[in-house]
Amino acid sequence: MLATRGCPYSCTFCTSPDMWTTEWLARNPQAVADEIQYYYKNYGILDFQFEDLTAIIRKDWVHEFCDEIIGRGVKITFQLPSGTRSEAIDFELGEKLKAAGCHDFAFAPESGDVRILKAIKKKIHLPDMFDAAKAAMRAGINVGCYFILGFPEDNYKSVFKTYCTIIKCAFLGFSHINLNAYSPQPNTESFQKLKKDGVIKELSDEYFLSLFTFQDHGAKKKSYNTRFSDWEISFLIALGMSLFYIFYFLRRPNRGGLLVIELFSSHSSNKTIKGFKSTLREASMILKNKIQGFLRSP
Repeated sequence: MLATRGCPYSCTFCTSPDMWTTEWLARNPQAVADEIQYYYKNYGILDFQFEDLTAIIRKDWVHEFCDEIIGRGVKITFQLPSGTRSEAIDFELGEKLKAAGCHDFAFAPESGDVRILKAIKKKIHLPDMFDAAKAAMRAGINVGCYFILGFPEDNYKSVFKTYCTIIKCAFLGFSHINLNAYSPQPNTESFQKLKKDGVIKELSDEYFLSLFTFQDHGAKKKSYNTRFSDWEISFLIALGMSLFYIFYFLRRPNRGGLLVIELFSSHSSNKTIKGFKSTLREASMILKNKIQGFLRSP
């Protein structure tokens, strides 16, 4: 579902400023609740996934929306998996979101290095984000975090700082993270600079196909950072994901068994688990096809 359109920020790697400008438009909270109630009554839908670019901007809008859901007595759950801002989140709002049915959302700082945040125009203050995350978790909401490695401005120092932030997320109790390779989407500010610097020379098939691998956990990534090779950026991403789950399970050993159960169930509590399931299915299909090909060969 969508409750809003657009984003008021101008991150250099994002297509939104060029596609939608920086205008942020929110639907009437009552209309969103009406749509939820329609799906709930007519189709028995119990869980809703909002794919807004930036759903939580105005605190008053979120309060009004939650009041609509709570007041109607619609027993649903919903997620905000695309990443949200931290400025509006406090314990009071977290409690109301939880009461309305929100069980999972994610922040998207992209980097743990202040220098990189400034370079990509990501207007986020990490200490405030962690305060908002702790308030949401105290209210009973699962909180995730999204990061990107391989920005043109990244170096080993900035990667190390992002790793430190990822480990902090694990110790604070974040339920999941997603770590992707930087992907230069066409016509973004970052893309234009790479073209000017000669890193992207032409819009070839190879370039366009590389855009599809940035969220594929099983694929080799394409690096657009001159400091890192393709295999190096792929390794750094795998290492970052491993660091989170190593420290996460050290802090919560019982979660290992629960995660395995969830991976093989029909339910997914967050977008990262869905991604892992997709990777497992793809790996299983590849293995199955290879075995069948071997058995058919003379």
